[in-house]
Amino acid sequence: MLVLQSPVTLRVMRFQNGATNVGIYEIDDQDSPVKVSFKRNKMLFEYSVEIVTSIKSTQCCFGLGTVQESKVKETWLLSGDRQELTIARVYDGGDTVKEVFRKKSSLEDARKEAEADSGVNRCNNVTMSNVTMLGEANTRKLDEGRLVGVTSYQQLGRCFSFSAVLASPAFKGLERTQRDGRTEYRRNSARVTEYPDSVVVELEVNQGSEWCRAEGIPAADTYFYPDDVFAGLIKPRFMLRWLGTKERDLGEVSFELKTEPWSELREPYKYFRAEIPTDKMPLSDELEVLFFTSDGKQIGCIRSHL
Repeated sequence: MLVLQSPVTLRVMRFQNGATNVGIYEIDDQDSPVKVSFKRNKMLFEYSVEIVTSIKSTQCCFGLGTVQESKVKETWLLSGDRQELTIARVYDGGDTVKEVFRKKSSLEDARKEAEADSGVNRCNNVTMSNVTMLGEANTRKLDEGRLVGVTSYQQLGRCFSFSAVLASPAFKGLERTQRDGRTEYRRNSARVTEYPDSVVVELEVNQGSEWCRAEGIPAADTYFYPDDVFAGLIKPRFMLRWLGTKERDLGEVSFELKTEPWSELREPYKYFRAEIPTDKMPLSDELEVLFFTSDGKQIGCIRSHL
């Protein structure tokens, strides 16, 4: 992020995963959709944004998003040595997002560090603690399908979220138990240690969801360069491998595009489905799914066990 301030205006340039936007804001202009003011040593912003929330579906994952408007109060606080900027956003309902920016010697150095920390190659870059399906109870019975991970890819105001489900009739009724930091699986008190011969993997790719972070103060324009990543997601590609006590690289796997059945009150959502071999892998081993655009750019990773 690059911030330039004059006595009457604030110019903010944001960069994320190859995208750039520019916002110019008049300070103390009460008629502006983005109100900017100073209070002691803080800069305050007030504005409204559209937030996409997702619909829980009967097939375990996430359906089409709904758009809601939220008023935002944003505070910028510069540290005493002027080397660190803390931005806190408070949304309707009290949800708060905080970001911390460290001053760099040059814009080029800042962009390189941001690219290295973009999360594209980091698996499960979305916190799962508030996903009720995963649950934190010591013991829970599994259904045939289980959400195992969520990740996202964002270019400022545009975002895709990715979720993965493992499914098999053999999972139904399994008891998943956490003991001393270890995960055990039982059926009728007997331990189950291996996957069945094959499992179904279902992947969803959604534009916008509750996992996508709001970009902050609205900008006048958003530019996408050198290419539009989202156009490459019309036909995404996937690579899978098993990791753990036994390892097997499945390489690029062909997935079938499916449509949700029996959707009457809304447009059915689409998802990708494939059946993959397990070679009787231990249930404690992890499945890694890498998400790519049609031209081979990696934009996400999910890694988890059942």
